[in-house]
Amino acid sequence: MEDLVGVPAFVRSGENSPRCNSAHLINELIFSSASTGVEGPTHLNTFSDPLREKILASSVVSSPDSFDLTEDSEGFWVEKAEELFGMTNDDLAHFGRLSRIPKSAKQTVLELIFHQMLSSSSLTPENLISTAEQLGPYIRELRLELNGCSFSDCQLEALRFFTELQVLTIATNSDLSEDPETIEWVFLEQKSAKIIAENLNSANLREVAFEGSPIDGPLMTELLKGLQDAKDLEILSFKHSSLHEDALSLLVFFLGGYCRNLRVLDLSDCELDDEAGFIVSEALFRHEMQISEINLSQNLFSSLSCAKILERISHNSSSPLKKIDFSSNMIEGAIVSQLAHLINSETRVEEIVLDGNEIKLSESSLKKLANAISANKSFKKLSMRFSGLSRDQKIEAENFFVEANEKKFVLI
Repeated sequence: MEDLVGVPAFVRSGENSPRCNSAHLINELIFSSASTGVEGPTHLNTFSDPLREKILASSVVSSPDSFDLTEDSEGFWVEKAEELFGMTNDDLAHFGRLSRIPKSAKQTVLELIFHQMLSSSSLTPENLISTAEQLGPYIRELRLELNGCSFSDCQLEALRFFTELQVLTIATNSDLSEDPETIEWVFLEQKSAKIIAENLNSANLREVAFEGSPIDGPLMTELLKGLQDAKDLEILSFKHSSLHEDALSLLVFFLGGYCRNLRVLDLSDCELDDEAGFIVSEALFRHEMQISEINLSQNLFSSLSCAKILERISHNSSSPLKKIDFSSNMIEGAIVSQLAHLINSETRVEEIVLDGNEIKLSESSLKKLANAISANKSFKKLSMRFSGLSRDQKIEAENFFVEANEKKFVLI
């Protein structure tokens, strides 16, 4: 196995990572109904509801043996889309617009067939492996939802057949249609993470998401092993995944020394507190990090860690970071000085989102922000919606920015 450049020895050797004295993590994850930041990969769940229901409810459950997989004619697969799912050319075009990666009609239809089979209650482990072996080489996007499925390990073992995979999501407890009190919570375990590491073909991956599980150091170690060949990875998401501090430290080492092409990192709703914020701030200060967008929304950061992160970014003029999202945290203190300094600094930051926090704004701090934003012509937006400002404060803020002739400060 190839060494993981820049990753501590215990990651390369597979030994358990050092444990941190972090607070006890709660057992159940709380999912937000709001969609924020980087969206997950595009699959059946991103269709409009009527189209998704039509596909999943199709009475024709096809198998790879019922047609010629060597057929490459677009017309042939357009007809199959109509025959199997009642999809029109417009539906196929809609799918193409939703997808982040270009796909032929053949790849689209085979992907739909595989996801339809995954949703079937009659699918056996043997059928799953057989189907994955036949369809795997044609599928570019894959979403595996491990919701108490008796053969979830089999789903993960099937990853070895997806040799051209570019977008992967592995999610647990993603269906919250049931009463939360009756849901049997299922989390990704280290055993399953090892199966991922052993079977995942990551050379072509561009986007990866691990969603819905608490992730500690040993589990993160295995997941990173699975991504060691993902040299062109551009988007990585752990949203809704309750990251332990040791797991976050491992991730930072890995990204800084290995995934040099990563551009978007989503750590939203990961129960990250101030200690985790200090780890993130160190990562953003490292010159080898090439992240241009980071989502830290729906966490537990206070003004202390937020200020530290803003300060670190402002001192890294070589950073390509353009957008940082701090919405829906616990930021209550005055951070205007750090904000103004960052906006005034020689960085590439264009957008800062602080919606849903209780930011304190005085007359002098508003003037400082207005001057900083006016001076930085490349800065695009500072958003502080739903920040508990009184009507008078909002009017005062609007007056400052009208006077400065700026429309880059969003309060409503």
